[in-house]
Amino acid sequence: MGLILPPYKGKNYETGSLKLSTFVDGAGESGEPSRAFLDAGSNPPDGVVVAYYLSGRPDNEVTLTFLDSRGKHVKTFSSRRDELAKLPRMLEWVQQQTVPTEPGMNRFVWNLRYPDARLLKGAGAIDAGMIGPLAPPGTYQVRLTVGDYTETQSFQLVPDPRLTCTQEDYEAQFDLLIAIRDRISGANEAVERIRGLRSQVEAWVGRAGEHRDRVAEVAKILEDELFDIEDALVDTGLGPGGDARGRRARIVTKLAELQRVPSNADYAPTRAACDVFQSLSARLDEQLQRLEEVVDGDLAAFGALVTELGIPTIVGE
Repeated sequence: MGLILPPYKGKNYETGSLKLSTFVDGAGESGEPSRAFLDAGSNPPDGVVVAYYLSGRPDNEVTLTFLDSRGKHVKTFSSRRDELAKLPRMLEWVQQQTVPTEPGMNRFVWNLRYPDARLLKGAGAIDAGMIGPLAPPGTYQVRLTVGDYTETQSFQLVPDPRLTCTQEDYEAQFDLLIAIRDRISGANEAVERIRGLRSQVEAWVGRAGEHRDRVAEVAKILEDELFDIEDALVDTGLGPGGDARGRRARIVTKLAELQRVPSNADYAPTRAACDVFQSLSARLDEQLQRLEEVVDGDLAAFGALVTELGIPTIVGE
């Protein structure tokens, strides 16, 4: 049972004279959000519950690794809290989970999610549609590692018997959602690359000295090309947490919105969803190809100009 420590919010919902519920929200023992109903029972944890015993508090890192039926890595959770600092933002409680290492019995709950899409910082960053897909029914493994000690156990994820969705339907849905996630990750990675290149070009202009005007003229053409590609991928005019209403959706936003459709319920993806994905994927490939052409062409020419002019790579104070 999750330990609510400390409660940070309490609510008492009422509609007229009908009292709906009273509860307290807090954090569970492995970082997941917990809700304690003061006037009602609670459901079991939503996910795979892993219980394990530790004879004492270990000195080494403790990890729980989830694998699919082929032994392919799905996700790893660690007892090291410093790993959380590497995350650019927190979307889901699973990203905040740490593996408990208390002496005696411990419990960890995996919410069945595969890793999220690559997140983007700064302009154009969105949260919606970034969460990884649910694991489809099948055989999985969980591996506990404490120092040199390792133990692996298998478990089954079974579908809801009331549904008519077949195993093939589940797998088709999962394959599409994974493909959407990977395309979002690739697009966001390209945006990060573009921003890194533009930053370097701006730095070269700043070091151009007497050649500044000539270098700046060439750099402007290069930066405009890079910006056009970036703006096709994400909304460069939308700041973090900004209101996207009334703004033209870019490729990443459309992919993120598409992710909602097949993940809405347990069914095979529709032909329309697959067709839209193929169309957006083709548009993404066009922009990625444009980026490679700019890197191989104009960026290479800019680098040759900088070398020709003998502009220093580092300027001392």
